[in-house]
Amino acid sequence: MTIQEIIESKINLQDELHAQLMSIPWWIWLMLSLSLVSLLLTFLIRKIDRYEDYWLAPLIIGLCFIFGSIYFYIHNLDSKTDLLIATWRNDIVNPFIESLPIEKKEIIYIKIDTELSHEIEGESIWGIGYTKSTPVERTPLTVSFKDQGIVTKTNWFETHMELTEEEKPFIEFQRLKRNLGYGVNAGYYNVKVYLPRSYQFTEIK
Repeated sequence: MTIQEIIESKINLQDELHAQLMSIPWWIWLMLSLSLVSLLLTFLIRKIDRYEDYWLAPLIIGLCFIFGSIYFYIHNLDSKTDLLIATWRNDIVNPFIESLPIEKKEIIYIKIDTELSHEIEGESIWGIGYTKSTPVERTPLTVSFKDQGIVTKTNWFETHMELTEEEKPFIEFQRLKRNLGYGVNAGYYNVKVYLPRSYQFTEIK
């Protein structure tokens, strides 16, 4: 799949989302109209002398029912929208990212960051994302590597301590070069850090 096909799939997704939004049933509009008419009549009647409040209770109950029904419908619509976007990410975007070429860059600085919050994991403001749904044990690190200059990233990285003593540490990733929308941003994905087997994080400076 090419980036152009991804863009076309995004357009199709937007069309689906727009069609879903425009398919609001007639009873929603009817309830909204009844609510507005009821509120208007209430305002006008209160201007009349000897106005009685005995009918306010059923009016309030009716309005609560109407707005409650509208709320649950909109909530259900949001859930369907989220499902469409999640399906697009999982079935189209993630396989595309997984198919991108793997790049390897030499690490020139690395340290463990024990105070890093777990909230940074995933598609973060640093542009580092993970497309795999299965949980992978990661290590909180600050890493600097050579990539069109020196790039420094702080995140929870998947680490592999399997290199020999003679091999230099390196970082491996797949690069998404443009924003695709719906939270899929340009950046590094499926990032892995490779270190020698005897590497001791307590010795990192």
